[in-house]
Amino acid sequence: MSTDSSSLSVTNSILASPSSTNAPISTSPSSSSTTPKRILKPKRSLVWRYFNTINHDELHVECVLCSSIIIRKSTSTSNLLHHMQTQHNSEYQNINKSMKSKSQMPTTASTPRLPLSSERSVHLTKLIADFIIYNYLPLSIVESPQLQVIFQEAEPSYVIPKRKYFVNKIFQDMYSEIQQNVYNELQLAPGICLTTDIWTSQANQAYMTVTAHFVDLKNNKIKNFVLETKEFSGNHTAERIVERLNNICIDWSISDKIVCLVTDTCNTMRKVGKDFGKGWIGCTDHLINLSVNDVIRKLDEVKTMLATVRYIVTFTRETHLAIEMLNKYQKSFGFIERNLIFDVKTRWNSTFYMLQRFIEEKNCVTACLNERLFQKHFINAKVSKVVEWDGLDQLMNTLEPFEAATRKLASDSSPTISIVLPVITTLLTSLEYRDADSSFQKKVKDNLRLSIQERFEELYQDKLILLCTVLDPRWKDFSFLNRSLYQSHNETLFVLNQLQAFDARNLGYLFLQEQFNTLFGNTSTASQSNVQQPEQKKKEFDLFDIMITNNIVIPTNSRDGELLIYENEREIHRNENPLEWWNANQTKFPTLSKLAFKYLCIVGTSAPSERMFSATGHLTSDRRSRLTPENADILLFLNKNS
Repeated sequence: MSTDSSSLSVTNSILASPSSTNAPISTSPSSSSTTPKRILKPKRSLVWRYFNTINHDELHVECVLCSSIIIRKSTSTSNLLHHMQTQHNSEYQNINKSMKSKSQMPTTASTPRLPLSSERSVHLTKLIADFIIYNYLPLSIVESPQLQVIFQEAEPSYVIPKRKYFVNKIFQDMYSEIQQNVYNELQLAPGICLTTDIWTSQANQAYMTVTAHFVDLKNNKIKNFVLETKEFSGNHTAERIVERLNNICIDWSISDKIVCLVTDTCNTMRKVGKDFGKGWIGCTDHLINLSVNDVIRKLDEVKTMLATVRYIVTFTRETHLAIEMLNKYQKSFGFIERNLIFDVKTRWNSTFYMLQRFIEEKNCVTACLNERLFQKHFINAKVSKVVEWDGLDQLMNTLEPFEAATRKLASDSSPTISIVLPVITTLLTSLEYRDADSSFQKKVKDNLRLSIQERFEELYQDKLILLCTVLDPRWKDFSFLNRSLYQSHNETLFVLNQLQAFDARNLGYLFLQEQFNTLFGNTSTASQSNVQQPEQKKKEFDLFDIMITNNIVIPTNSRDGELLIYENEREIHRNENPLEWWNANQTKFPTLSKLAFKYLCIVGTSAPSERMFSATGHLTSDRRSRLTPENADILLFLNKNS
């Protein structure tokens, strides 16, 4: 990314301009005493799609598939075809098919070649580029003989440009245009929230993604952009991460617009948040993930149950006879034929989906377990041979609210920071004992409740979370934290008292008063209140609570008129759009609406950056190993921001 914030053009180091065209190289007439230089003709054979020339006379070429060097004794392509036939037979067959098809096409004389600059060529080339970007396809697709055949049939006069033309020209132009559009929109943002994450790809390359989120005032929704996904080699220290974040803010001219950074909650990222100095919130989804993993990975009864499930799922997925048997019973029971789901360690909700599918297929799985194929497989198994169906069902029911919370927090178009407190409060409520709970289910709930209490220790005092909750007209009265509602819910009441949750409303309005005064340069009231800084820890609210009347009385004699009127407003329904409400009430609340549009862009999770992991994996797989990290960044940028 260029550091020229006025134009934000793509640097030459990322995408160099094309150095040559496909036109023949001609020479000026020579004297009779000088041997004339050979004129290099255009490469017509499709075999050249798989070779690159090394020197000027084209007698030394390199195979793009295996990097073998082929020395040609003449300009004939016979030895190239021989190499393809002996070393890459499937591609050789494709060449033969394409050449046969090409021989049946009209001659060049009857179908003149379209210039690349023609309107039709530009349109078709753009369609190919969009196809590559949208589907994360390898750039080598443009050299595919099959694709050549398709376009020969559809548009005989059009010749697909070479890969370098796409990299050096098409993607460069698209990147510059979209980059400028992103830049312009960011300059209009009332406030911007950044998220970032770092991971290692399949190609053993570390990447760092940074995303930006802000309120789109025209459409009353949260808008998101991926600013960059660049290689991040070396030690992942807080100092280096902060340096890159600061450089990105300078590149995009948004340093004075940042209101918060959202990351995971590891120690390094906590230090990044503190040193970055613009407000920090740890990913709520990450903390929920850790809380659930505290139970499913450490509670012996749960570990035993899940080990048996994983053993069956693995056998079914990896043995064709087992999946055939499962499909047979699914068909006999009138079910859809589908496989079981295996979980992954990094995401707890994958364990929930594994359980959900496993329980849904209970009849079919039970029938399979009675078959000799499965019984033989279990003989030497080091897991329990008994499937605890009741326990699995109880575990899934207990975890279901956590899965729902994860989905709620994953929204990328509506405010999520203001639902954190309602979400966490609801999760605590869901862990109340029920009359039908078994001792096992109570044990699971106790452990989950304890883990939430420990991991969200200071959630209900976090300045940014409280401020955004107050600024959300759905939750402004904190009606989900009315103490009187929890008098008969001893377990939840105890945890909420420990977390000092019932003081959240008072603190929230103090923080709002502080921001209100600061906006006018009046800090007299704010200076008297002992409030925490944005860098402090945070806790989450609950999204699932039914709206109820808040009976807490707050002293209002020190409130400004506008703030007092807002405080006395009724909450709107939880399914309404808070941004639409603020847009409709800007005249009534001119100052508070500015604060709402500034801070409600903060996201509750760092999922937007984490989602880039799978996208980058697509682009950096073995099949695309020739794609440089710089070009991967550009393709991801185009994919996410187009």
